[in-house]
Amino acid sequence: MLKLFDSLHDELHNCGMDNLYNSAKFCRGAYLHPKKVLCHGVACKGGRGVPECVKKVEITKRSEQLRLRGTVKAALLLGDDCVPCLVVSSVYNTKPVHYLSMVSIRIEWIEVKKKVFNIDTNEWEDIKFLGINFINNYNFTMGHVDVSDQLRGSYRIDIWVRNRKWRWTMMFWGIGTLLTNAYVVYKKVNLLEGVDPKQILTQYEFRKDIALFWINPQHYEQNKYAVASPATADSVRGRSTPRSRKRPRDLFASP
Repeated sequence: MLKLFDSLHDELHNCGMDNLYNSAKFCRGAYLHPKKVLCHGVACKGGRGVPECVKKVEITKRSEQLRLRGTVKAALLLGDDCVPCLVVSSVYNTKPVHYLSMVSIRIEWIEVKKKVFNIDTNEWEDIKFLGINFINNYNFTMGHVDVSDQLRGSYRIDIWVRNRKWRWTMMFWGIGTLLTNAYVVYKKVNLLEGVDPKQILTQYEFRKDIALFWINPQHYEQNKYAVASPATADSVRGRSTPRSRKRPRDLFASP
């Protein structure tokens, strides 16, 4: 992991880490790297350098969860002259969140806005609530990595095969990421061109079209725009009425 930092041209980059890899040892190693990378991100409790004075235990009782919600603990690494800025903190939200940071100057509550759908008014509305500053910074400086993982995981193609051979995991991750990025670009381009959002394919429909084309390109192209009568089901789509939504044509075009 530390070898990835060799490609950096400048010092003191901020690097957001997932809890799978983040640890106090990794943060220290990143700062001792010639590029002096400053890491931050959520961390697991076991064996990752989170001190006992900061650790929080997950509570299952609802009344205790409400009582502990919002409580914060923090500790600063002392005695290490090589790493002067490692802070470990924890906050109890719906469950404990432990955080390692070398980029937070202070820990404070800030007002955060979020859009939520109001079922009574049938509209999206802004709500305000208090959040910890370093968690808010982490959520908005990860380059949409979490969103990408969520979209990729919604319709995974490697759920039955990824553990058969280790190299398959990398291959299917690459294919899934390409499909996710293609869908994001497709949706963004259509919105920029003023296409009605209701006419834009969902991620499921987008991936289904690509899969059908990969299975049989010639058959898919012949039946993609065919008009079927109500009594005749489309042999490819399994439906009796033609589709009218915008299709990602460029993805099917020959090079």
